[in-house]
Amino acid sequence: MGAGLCHEETTMKCPICKHGETKPGKASVTLERGGATLVFRNVPAEVCDNCGRRFILRK
Repeated sequence: MGAGLCHEETTMKCPICKHGETKPGKASVTLERGGATLVFRNVPAEVCDNCGRRFILRK
């Protein structure tokens, strides 16, 4: 599943599937730059309870 960006830690209706509600959860984020790859695990996120899409929280 892909990850989008979300500005608030509030439950919201999923903008992707239009049916689910997001709940607090965790996600993995992969960043690539100049041949290097970093993987961050257990990043706070909002996760859709219908489609599983993850929205990374911006602080």
